[in-house]
Amino acid sequence: MADEKTAYRYLKESGLEPIEHKAIIVKYAPESDDLGSKVKNFFSSEYYVLQMCKDELVLMRVLVNAVCTLEKKIALRLPYSSVRSVEITDIGMSYRITIGTDTGTICLLAQIKELSEIRSSGVCAGLMGVPGTWHKNNLDDTLQMLKSLQAAC
Repeated sequence: MADEKTAYRYLKESGLEPIEHKAIIVKYAPESDDLGSKVKNFFSSEYYVLQMCKDELVLMRVLVNAVCTLEKKIALRLPYSSVRSVEITDIGMSYRITIGTDTGTICLLAQIKELSEIRSSGVCAGLMGVPGTWHKNNLDDTLQMLKSLQAAC
């Protein structure tokens, strides 16, 4: 079983400098707002730990199985220097995180903390540590740090 500390350790072993308590559970946002895309995304079980590091943000895939383990390899590595814009929008039960880069746009969803313990982010975070707490506890500060990247652009 993995938890926030495991992600931190994996990244340190990879030579990165993760920032403590700046990790949340995310998934890729649907490509469009049509109902079909939303339904497909709702049933998707591809979750990632978004971890803020000293010079970059990274995504590590959560393997949704009986214990929600964390894949040791890094799925995406995005240097802060390549970030051109950051937009965070409250869309009801989730935040839509849109990150514009030198090469394109990445859209992610992070579930709101008020419902995270009963939704999939809480289940993943709960199975990866103390029930649903680290995603919930880290969400505000992590979103604030993402917003601060916009100011640095």
